[in-house]
Amino acid sequence: MASAALYSFENEIFCLFATYTSIVIIKMLAVGIWTSKYRFQNKVFANHEDLALARDDSNKLKPIYDDQNVERLKRCHVNDLENIVPFIALGLLYVATEPTFNAASLLFRTFAFSRVFHTIAYLSPLPQPSRLLAHVIGVIVNVAMAVCIISKGQL
Repeated sequence: MASAALYSFENEIFCLFATYTSIVIIKMLAVGIWTSKYRFQNKVFANHEDLALARDDSNKLKPIYDDQNVERLKRCHVNDLENIVPFIALGLLYVATEPTFNAASLLFRTFAFSRVFHTIAYLSPLPQPSRLLAHVIGVIVNVAMAVCIISKGQL
């Protein structure tokens, strides 16, 4: 494949990567939106200036730093950042290795599924080891891509 087309939608591997990366990014953004929605619905604000957004009783409210539901959402979001950011970087490099369609499809789809399921398991919450397994599957995908990249590279 010509290198000029490697990172274009003419490359079916890049199309896969772009699709599944978009899915996990939208999922990650949804967790952030869900956190904001929860804060507004339950008047759980961590900053003094945000209390004014509650309008009706902002003079009576105090910042809340330890709401269990907000903390769970934040931990889910942090876990997304710890896993999705490496996936994006590794995925771009992995596309450059020119993998087979089936291999790339398996890795990208597996990662996206694992992250969506991880969020469902985290926020439901489902009993362990469901969340752990979802997390480990995503990590395995990232490690597999890293190994492929290293094997194509030069040490």
